[in-house]
Amino acid sequence: MNRFWLTVSISMIVLAGCQTQSVTQPTSAGTERNGVEPTSAPSEQASQEPTLDFTEIPEGAITDFENLQMALRNAGATINLMDPMVQTVFAVRGYGMTVNGENLVVYEYTSPDELQADVEKVFPVSTWPSDTYFWKAGSVLVQYQGSNQDLIALMTTIMGPQIAGGQGNPDVAVIGSFEDFQAALAVLGVSVQLGDPTVGSMFAGNGYSFDVNGENLQVFEYDTPAAMEADAAKLSPDASTFNGGTVDWGPTPMHFWKSGNFLVVYGGSNADVIALMASLLGAEFATSQ
Repeated sequence: MNRFWLTVSISMIVLAGCQTQSVTQPTSAGTERNGVEPTSAPSEQASQEPTLDFTEIPEGAITDFENLQMALRNAGATINLMDPMVQTVFAVRGYGMTVNGENLVVYEYTSPDELQADVEKVFPVSTWPSDTYFWKAGSVLVQYQGSNQDLIALMTTIMGPQIAGGQGNPDVAVIGSFEDFQAALAVLGVSVQLGDPTVGSMFAGNGYSFDVNGENLQVFEYDTPAAMEADAAKLSPDASTFNGGTVDWGPTPMHFWKSGNFLVVYGGSNADVIALMASLLGAEFATSQ
């Protein structure tokens, strides 16, 4: 029963049974009369505000970022919005959001068609760490990297099944060769300029320098993925040793990625290049930072 009508009903009963007892009504919200605390009735706006039952989200209910926030709050989740995030993978800006203390990234498009076009462009040529999850609904794409099963279940309930990512998910492509890697970059509109062969490197693969967005990187190709993995395993996660010997990289931060039968090395701090490499090749297997 509406709390307002419950209050009125009780007041009528009291008036009928006790003529000498007065019932004080509030003059307005937050105002007392005769020292009696007013009984607050729900506002008209609050009574008309739509709600979503997160246990049974109807198909098509999540249409935009505002809808998503409302559904999460109705589910009892604590949400904090963060600053825009620098990234070069998706066509729109990403916004950070914490849900129950877990970090997510939300990408909002102008329409579901624009979102779908971007998904079809990016995902076939991208690879992600096994603990990265994606959902989409309406014009919203959500990315989460982590292992909180309660959060994963909540996002799946609200937005539907994952579209990519997660352990064992077959929808994420793995880039198997440097040729595939160049093709993936080309799909994203990134041109690659190959340089001279790399000589005297500690890595045993065939090395070449190449430029991406004006930044110089190196690639090392191997005959097989197993040969690449064996060579990459010689480098410590902090990149301080290789095959047991100390490595001095100087002040330049070094980043290392691997996929298929090749590995990529970047010495620098360009955030866009680092994000681009991570989006295609996954997390760094070593870094000197």
